[in-house]
Amino acid sequence: MIQQPAILVVLQDESFSGLVADLKASGNTVLRVSSCEEARRILAAEVPICLIVTTPQLTDGSWRSLLTTAVSHGLNPQIMVVAEEMDGGWADLLYTGVWHIWTPAVGRDNFMAACNSATETWLSLR
Repeated sequence: MIQQPAILVVLQDESFSGLVADLKASGNTVLRVSSCEEARRILAAEVPICLIVTTPQLTDGSWRSLLTTAVSHGLNPQIMVVAEEMDGGWADLLYTGVWHIWTPAVGRDNFMAACNSATETWLSLR
């Protein structure tokens, strides 16, 4: 039996807590942590993570270090970076492995659509 995939949310503060609430309300399995170290423990347990939602930088790492850790444990999640606003570096994020970038200007409905799409894409690749 294939275990239900989870969405790993790695956020240091509560700025995007509404997004986490939306994910949980939609029936997704959501694992919420506040540091890369906590995320690494989850990834090492090889829980099937379909999507990692995080900010570009965290105090103890970045989205890239999370992706590297996931891949080293045989996981292949999509990565979504959330930010209050994006500077001109968004194209570099997309070219280097981020699946989607979300800002409040895009709207919460689009956040949920992107998360659903990431989950469906992950499932289709399994």
